[in-house]
Amino acid sequence: MSLTKKIFKIFFSLFIAQLIAVGIWSYSLLSDNEHGLPPSIISSLTKIDKSILEGVALQSKIKNSLARDLIAYKILELNGVDSVRYIDSSFYNQIISSGQYVNCKNYNQVIVCTNNNSNFAVSFASLEVGGEVVGHLMLEKSLLGAKVLDQKILIYIGITIFIVFLINILSLFMLWWKFLRPETSKLIKVFESKTIDPTITIDEYSKIQNEFIEAIDKIQQSESERLKLESQISKINLANQVAHDIRSPLAALDMVVSELTSLTEERRIMIRSSVNRIKDIANSLIAKQDKNQTSNNEVGIHLTSTLIEEIVTETRNQYRNKTEIMIDFKIEHDSYGLFGVFDAGQFKRVISNILNNSVEACGQNGEIQILLSLDNGQIKISITDTGKGIPIDIIPKLMEKGYSYSKPNGSGLGLYHAKNMIELWGGSISLVSTVGKTEVTIALPKAKQPSWFIGAINLQPEMKVIILDDDSSIHHIWDERLTKFKDQLEIIHCYSAQEVYAKTKHLNIHEASILYLFDYEIAGTNETGLDLIEKMNICNNSILITSRYFEPMIQQRCMRISLKLIPKNLAGFTEIKFEIPRKINTILIDDDAITRRMWKSLAERKGVPLKIFKNVDEFEKEINHIDKDSTVYIDSNLGNDVKGEIYSKKIFDLGIQNIYLTTGHDPSDFENISWLKGVIGKSPPWS
Repeated sequence: MSLTKKIFKIFFSLFIAQLIAVGIWSYSLLSDNEHGLPPSIISSLTKIDKSILEGVALQSKIKNSLARDLIAYKILELNGVDSVRYIDSSFYNQIISSGQYVNCKNYNQVIVCTNNNSNFAVSFASLEVGGEVVGHLMLEKSLLGAKVLDQKILIYIGITIFIVFLINILSLFMLWWKFLRPETSKLIKVFESKTIDPTITIDEYSKIQNEFIEAIDKIQQSESERLKLESQISKINLANQVAHDIRSPLAALDMVVSELTSLTEERRIMIRSSVNRIKDIANSLIAKQDKNQTSNNEVGIHLTSTLIEEIVTETRNQYRNKTEIMIDFKIEHDSYGLFGVFDAGQFKRVISNILNNSVEACGQNGEIQILLSLDNGQIKISITDTGKGIPIDIIPKLMEKGYSYSKPNGSGLGLYHAKNMIELWGGSISLVSTVGKTEVTIALPKAKQPSWFIGAINLQPEMKVIILDDDSSIHHIWDERLTKFKDQLEIIHCYSAQEVYAKTKHLNIHEASILYLFDYEIAGTNETGLDLIEKMNICNNSILITSRYFEPMIQQRCMRISLKLIPKNLAGFTEIKFEIPRKINTILIDDDAITRRMWKSLAERKGVPLKIFKNVDEFEKEINHIDKDSTVYIDSNLGNDVKGEIYSKKIFDLGIQNIYLTTGHDPSDFENISWLKGVIGKSPPWS
């Protein structure tokens, strides 16, 4: 047994003994301060059943002494007292006034006293019948053998306990000074120096020492890991920022390269190679730092161009020592937003295996071109290389399991796996080869675009297009793409959220005639473009442009608020539709549903371009888009106390002259209204 455990047992035993002694002492002191009587004596003298007292009182009242004495004898038996006597009131007064009994105290209407010599104690209980005291019951109990300790003795006991307590404290101090203090000092030095001291002999101290050193080691290890993690996070943030900064000008370059026609083929190839290399750097940074980008190896809806671009990047990096091999990925304009339903991981494996075959076929130099397009409603992926080609009789065998051509260490599983997976997704794969050229074509069903993806940007004359991006190259992209509409649009460029607020403070920002094109990441602020769109409540006429479109959190937020999204690398390929609204020639404002249906039906039958509004609020929302030469038919009673003949004055003041009141009332009721062209019935004039 260790030293500390022995010391603990000794002092624990002493503590229990002291606790018992203090308990006895406290019990004696608190038993009764006036009588010095034990609680048991008090209880036997005062605990008398109420019904028995009532019985004694009743027998005393009717002067039945025999019955009274029998009942008193019952009390003698139950309470364990020495004697029980009945005394009348006069004798009771005489006893109390005689001074024979002293230290009298009332215990719940029972008087307890002791005699002068404290040899015995007595109690007096009043006997009442109907509120009248008919006598008293006197109980006696000898105190011989039951007398409590003298107060002086109790004081001596208390002093003795206190002395023992001091001895315990002194002994504990001496033990600590001799045995524990040296070990404690050693342990404190261990805490200060953080090094093991082998001279510590107490088991518990040795255990504390070891646990302390282990804890210090863990803390140091955690601190090292924390610093390493902070360094990694810093690198991740830097890589993401660099990738973001690169991708913006890349999108502009991509668009320009796709439209180059004046340069020679050699120069176009050189520029395209440089753009691809920069694109590879951006893709590699994001792929290394964001493992969730393409980690979803389940069948789902995926943007095909992004997955192909990732594999092209990986393949370029894998074969970067083969500098004479050019791998080019091209997206046709009609392939914008092609989504397919497949396993992303397996899809990338298929494309990767085919590209590896093409690189090996090219040897040390050659060209590999990947083309993504839309063909008869299907996704078409063509991978063409300028390698040595494949004999025509070998081609049918290449899709068979275990067959490999011109690859000594080939497993013959690449094309076999590709064929199985593509057919599993409802597609097909074919291979055509001649000397110096091989083309693999993959066809996959086209999936419906997700709700967050926008297929085309719709513009109208006199629209305001507000562009928010911290990179000027993105502004150049939109300027280039909107240049043919610049005379009919107002383009507002913003480089920060503050600039957006400043340039829109005088606008009704919720107007349908405003389109917001916001980047997700905005330099110099923690607020994203998505945050800004939500804060301004402009989701219905905004589009989010971001290279982080693949993140589930961003997609889910966009779907929750019905916000459309464009991948930044596809900004140069997004279709732009410029629609000129059909001119409205005829307008009806009427709150009656039956009338509106009748006018609509007859207008469609007669080919009349009719626009119907059920109240003036709806009309006012589109009043800026209504031609001044239009004819307006307005009901007299429009509900909510709105009178057509009065409201039509406002329409007249806006410059619309052809206003007719439609009503079932007599036209003479509306004479002398100068702004009305006329008053007609509820049927349209062309019916």
